[in-house]
Amino acid sequence: MRGTTVREVKPEDIGWLAGIIDGEGSITVVSSRTLPRKIIHNIHIVGANLSLLNKCVRIVEKFDDGKGWCGKPVRLQKKNYRKNIFTKTPKQCYNLQIWRQGTIRNVLRAVLPHLTEKYLLAARLLNFLEKHKRCSHFKEGEIDAYLSFTPAETE
Repeated sequence: MRGTTVREVKPEDIGWLAGIIDGEGSITVVSSRTLPRKIIHNIHIVGANLSLLNKCVRIVEKFDDGKGWCGKPVRLQKKNYRKNIFTKTPKQCYNLQIWRQGTIRNVLRAVLPHLTEKYLLAARLLNFLEKHKRCSHFKEGEIDAYLSFTPAETE
């Protein structure tokens, strides 16, 4: 059985992961358009180097808190891009998605001080994950407050 504490991660691995998220990653924090409204959140890393993404998976799995209800905290899927005038064959790429709330929260707590370009999005998502109670409905204006959050360091 998996423990509920996050395993030790080397500081250089945290810095490396922060660089990958900042450079090749995407942090998504958006409101859904359907009712009931909810906040959709993920961290994606897309790349063609499978060994780099496997290293990301190994590091991120150390941040798993073991509280999820199914499977792994990350998904690694093949992604084929269409041919265009510059490429004759579709390039084989991979999409790494970090989707479990506890894992995202633990990853963001560790990498937030090292982020530069995606610092604001990461702080916004971490604020949402730490303050909103899981599986509870949003009150009036609460989604907008989460999506417009600005940390004190950036003001």
